[in-house]
Amino acid sequence: MKKTFFTNAIPALLSLCVCGLPALTAKATSPQYQFYYNVGSQSLSADPTVSFTTIDNYVTSTGQQKNVDVAIKEIPVSVNNGYIYWNVGRLNNAGTYDMILDSPKNISFSSKKTNVSWLRVVLDENGLYDNKAVSSAGFRISTADGTQKMSLLENYSQSADVTFSGTDKTFCIHYGSVNSESDLGTLTADISVSDNCLEATVVYNFLTNGVTVTETKWGDPIVAPGINPTAAESAKCFIDNPEARTITFIMDNNLWKVQGITRMEVRGSFTGWASSSQCQMSHDTNRDIWYVTLPYSEVNIPGNSGQPEFKFVSNGGNYLGGDGRSFIPEGYVFLNSDKNNIVVFSTDDFETIKSNSKEANIIKKLSAFDLTTEAGQEEISNFRLVPGTKHLYRSYHPYKITKSDNSTEPYRMKYVAELATQHGITCDICLSENEENNLKSFNIAGTNYTEKIPAYYQQIISNKRVLYVGAGNSVPTYNVVYYTPESDKFGTWVKEIVEFIADENNPGPFEIHCRIGTDRTGAFSGLLAAICGATWQQIATDYQLTNRMGIQEFRDYHLLQYSFQRLLSTDDINTVDNLQEAMSNYLVNKGYVTAEQLATVRKKLGADDSSAGVENVAQNDCSDEQRLYNLQGILTGYTTENAPAGIYILVKGNSSRKIVL
Repeated sequence: MKKTFFTNAIPALLSLCVCGLPALTAKATSPQYQFYYNVGSQSLSADPTVSFTTIDNYVTSTGQQKNVDVAIKEIPVSVNNGYIYWNVGRLNNAGTYDMILDSPKNISFSSKKTNVSWLRVVLDENGLYDNKAVSSAGFRISTADGTQKMSLLENYSQSADVTFSGTDKTFCIHYGSVNSESDLGTLTADISVSDNCLEATVVYNFLTNGVTVTETKWGDPIVAPGINPTAAESAKCFIDNPEARTITFIMDNNLWKVQGITRMEVRGSFTGWASSSQCQMSHDTNRDIWYVTLPYSEVNIPGNSGQPEFKFVSNGGNYLGGDGRSFIPEGYVFLNSDKNNIVVFSTDDFETIKSNSKEANIIKKLSAFDLTTEAGQEEISNFRLVPGTKHLYRSYHPYKITKSDNSTEPYRMKYVAELATQHGITCDICLSENEENNLKSFNIAGTNYTEKIPAYYQQIISNKRVLYVGAGNSVPTYNVVYYTPESDKFGTWVKEIVEFIADENNPGPFEIHCRIGTDRTGAFSGLLAAICGATWQQIATDYQLTNRMGIQEFRDYHLLQYSFQRLLSTDDINTVDNLQEAMSNYLVNKGYVTAEQLATVRKKLGADDSSAGVENVAQNDCSDEQRLYNLQGILTGYTTENAPAGIYILVKGNSSRKIVL
């Protein structure tokens, strides 16, 4: 026998599979309100096609019931590339309508819009309670097994046949953007079916925000196996099993003490910070511990720390940060700006990880930089010569403020301009948006600061020698450059850059940057360095020099290493005998560039074919001009004569190399 229940009933009854409840019947149309509307203009007219319906048990997104008046406006496919404007009038004693909103609301539509859109307006006794603009084809149902699209029925309803294969028997309804149908979040609270339900038909009504569930197949209740982590494993939030090559994520709620959990998952660098059905967690109800086990191959994808990073997420959207959780031991929350939990494998150098984490938490003050020297100016501005080249410099953005809460930010702009001018930069490769006409003002440490394009850059713009990479399609992104560099999108960006440098109308020297000069800049400057003959050790060393800025944006070279290894289809970049040859062959064989173009690039960038990698440096190889940094990019104060044994970055002038003492 089928079992049917309605979520417009009392929430406590939802899991009881109440049979025979009457379907929701809305009250008569309410004349108290009138919908006003126009396309492309704020001069609104009453829309006779829209009427408000009074609903006594409207279900809110948190699962509560509310007495409201609701109307839906259908917006046809033909309305795109512009705005619609709307307002609601309330009937007054004179028989006319007073506008509820002081000014009309608007919705923007683009040419990507391919389906009818619905605008739902919800009013309560206080006025406008809620409004949602959705695509009629963008509804989804999300369960522990994944997300699936719903099918359109009549009367603003959507339907889906759903399978519940595991112990988690909850679901919720999501809606899609009016333009792209991309997922914009949840419309309902989590709803549960019976513990033994295997299949059900779910019908969602957009007008009432109500859900009808008809269970159609059952089996024996699935009982999750128990788990018994040690106290140390619960505290660090995972179990590393080297023999099985698995990581079991542990959310011990006896430590976290989170109320009202109906489902739990883990998201991280290894899921692209998106929800994944494989990362939904089982619940040991006896111990109140949530857990999921994943193989190394799925987990070992680094974040900014160089380690796999993660957070627990309850009920589909509540991110549980590890920062400030006193039960988590030192080193298992990485202390850069994101404060993510990290996975530390049994073979990792945990002391280095802890040291990196401490350094990542440092925000440098101006006094930490010796701005009387070019070295200090390079540190604060992230400006420096790319290894393997003589005419390619990487930097912070020349004029856009990113860290407005950091008092050193204006000095980054100042010294990028001074150093770029000093080194004769004539061409620019911009890996972020064109913001020439988007200059803003900020209050930084009590002083008003307005973005200004420096003279050298204005000259580059006037000479039409700025390449805005991806301007014709999409600009480079963090996720693509690190996690899918083998994609055609990444290859197309490389093609644009190579063609720009090889163009005889662009003489160089060249500058390459994104916003903070770290991720996109690190990936593309590293690739160009490889093309020009720099070793992996030199590229990795240069990549971590960015950490000298001290802005809580720490990056570990293992993140770039992961990108390079995906690009070249190798398990270990250190085993690539000739990185220049491997990178060049890849780009040519994929058809992105020609060998002749790469030869021109090497010539114009002044490729240094004598570049060396890690070297043993004699104790007397030192002068007052040389500086030693640790692998976190922090100036040590040592010389090669008095430094303890270890691996360092030796910087002299505009060159740097990794050394062993």
